[in-house]
Amino acid sequence: MRSEGATEARRRLAELTGRESDVVRAVARGLSNAEIGRELAMSEGTVKTSAAVP
Repeated sequence: MRSEGATEARRRLAELTGRESDVVRAVARGLSNAEIGRELAMSEGTVKTSAAVP
């Protein structure tokens, strides 16, 4: 049986846009906001906004 927390996490991840998913994967790899911005060709502010998805 899956925990409710894991089920909720999967549901929320499925709701992310493609770009938000890219940012989440980069964060999981341990990249800084600046590194993510360079890799994904976006400003550091946009990275921060994408990473702060509720």
